Amino acid sequence: MKLLAAYLSPHPPVVLPPIGGGRERECQRTLDGIQRMSRAIEELAPDNIIVITPHGPLYRDAITIVNEGELEGNFGQFGNPELSFRYENNLAFTGQLQENAERAKIPTILFHSGMGFGRRYELDHGVMVPLGFLNWKNRAPKLIPINYGLLTREELFDFGRVLLETMEGFQESFVVIASGDLSHALKDSGPYAFREEGPLFDQKVVEAVESGDFQELMELPEALVEGAQQCGYNSLLILAGLLSSFEYDSELISYEGPFGVGYGVGEFRIKGRAPEEIEEGQEELDPYVDLAVRSIENYAKTRTMLPLPEDLPLELMQNRAGVFVSIHSHGQLRGCIGTISPTKENVAMEIIHNAVSASAYDPRFYAVSPEELEELEVSVDVLGEAEPASFADLDPKRYGVIVTKGRRRGLLLPELEGVDTAQKQVEIALEKAGIHPEESYELERFEVIRHI
Repeated sequence: MKLLAAYLSPHPPVVLPPIGGGRERECQRTLDGIQRMSRAIEELAPDNIIVITPHGPLYRDAITIVNEGELEGNFGQFGNPELSFRYENNLAFTGQLQENAERAKIPTILFHSGMGFGRRYELDHGVMVPLGFLNWKNRAPKLIPINYGLLTREELFDFGRVLLETMEGFQESFVVIASGDLSHALKDSGPYAFREEGPLFDQKVVEAVESGDFQELMELPEALVEGAQQCGYNSLLILAGLLSSFEYDSELISYEGPFGVGYGVGEFRIKGRAPEEIEEGQEELDPYVDLAVRSIENYAKTRTMLPLPEDLPLELMQNRAGVFVSIHSHGQLRGCIGTISPTKENVAMEIIHNAVSASAYDPRFYAVSPEELEELEVSVDVLGEAEPASFADLDPKRYGVIVTKGRRRGLLLPELEGVDTAQKQVEIALEKAGIHPEESYELERFEVIRHI
């Protein structure tokens, strides 16, 4: 899993020029903000987009997970049926999400056509407006619409954590959009008469997005939330739960309330996992790294392969992928062996075997001895699928590269110290493969999820 970023987005149909007919210029900041968000998402090119909306099938006692395979919708309700959208859902993900939520005792409903409304499910404007400026150069990502329920704050927050848990079981990338307008009571000319709670609620949201601190938002008085006449608070509670396990850069891209409704666009760029509180003298390892370390230690001491442990997370047991295990000692490489594509029945077995290979059979180094074990630093890279690429498509900070000429093949992982250009990255990969730079060769790129 790789959560790339999360966003807060409003959903006024008027911001879309085919519907606004010129009125979109009255909310220019919001138009610019959503367009900027769209460009950022296009650049991230996620495999999946999850949109949390207030305006789909809404249940008081459950969160709605849309389980329709083909997703379609248009703006006929707003006078423009020609403006339409079509996406494919990720049914493997929605099914697993429902199972995980059920295990966490959070009520959910897997919703499909015919349920409750007696007609085909259609995308609502809370989903479609945030997608309205996206242009996919290649294939579009899968879309996973989720309608929040009228549950407690704690349940919505916990659902965000379940959402993350479910992502961790998939070797795919995700972007999450919390769709919701802020107060509808900013002006007497708005949808509701002015209420003093409106501007105060919006101020609290703006401060939370600017600081990235959702704690105060979680503790807002109920009277303030209700009095603001808003539809975005529950989406933000789910987002707060999702982001609670990460360190991230938070930015308020735009805020305004031109029609008496608060529109906020916010971005949360993931930097990495938040440090856990660890008891003094103890160190908690990532489960991928922990498995690699246990495999290295077992082989160094017994010269036998580690039996498959019974206490592994499901994601290690259910997924298959190529894996590289890297070992360093005192800052110097001590071994690195991996597989470009899966060769074992699951990621766990891939790690166990490649950890042994890196520690004992890397031809550049002698085998790791038991005396060295305490000095080792181990990382595990889980590889995404390789795709054809040109030099213009490369980014050594984000993508690894594979060069191939007949049976000769070289690979270089991303984010390596001293490799800061695509040219240098490819040169090293060619050297590893024994391919002369003047020869013709195939070039591919891939992403990794790095566990350290």
